[in-house]
Amino acid sequence: MKLFERKLYEINPVDLEKAKDLVAKFYNIPKEIFNRIRIEYTKLPYLLEMRKIGNYVYLFVEKIFGIYDVLKKKIYIDKNLPYMLKILTLLHELVHVAQHYIGIIYRKSKEFVEAEARKVSEYLFRMFRKYFKY
Repeated sequence: MKLFERKLYEINPVDLEKAKDLVAKFYNIPKEIFNRIRIEYTKLPYLLEMRKIGNYVYLFVEKIFGIYDVLKKKIYIDKNLPYMLKILTLLHELVHVAQHYIGIIYRKSKEFVEAEARKVSEYLFRMFRKYFKY
């Protein structure tokens, strides 16, 4: 992949550092823990779920935007997302890294962890947009 094409897909270093800084300050943790996490831009799958509701069967399709792999210490972000959605996804996954660091990921339910990550990442995204006028 050419350098120009790669830059269209990847989050620039300034934005990446600002995202790390926002999450570190929010959780009051050292920013250095995020430097151990690798970020990969790749094509992520869709989730398909079938549910029977009454006499009907419904098929739900959900796109995965990002994944934090705890064991590999790696964040995967879908490379085909618009830039600002990539930033929001990055913030969400960095929140999961922070949750992992402080132990929330193991002590709370999956629903709690996801709800907190969603709320915090949306709040931090608003802060991010104040610093960088796009």
